[in-house]
Amino acid sequence: MATRTEVTQTGSENLSPELLALAAPGQDVTSARLLPEDNCYWYEHRGQVETTLLPLTTAEGRPICMQSQA
Repeated sequence: MATRTEVTQTGSENLSPELLALAAPGQDVTSARLLPEDNCYWYEHRGQVETTLLPLTTAEGRPICMQSQA
């Protein structure tokens, strides 16, 4: 049985302009959120059958994550 992950609801109004500029086109940044497990941003991809969380990536395909506080 899959467990639900707690997420930090973000929404594009709470994302910095710099982060929005990094995101590749075609991603729903309005649904972007920071997951505490990996400290990376994920967005909801709404397909015909299901909605799936996908990593928010740069145009080069790199995931967008926050640096850990040391």
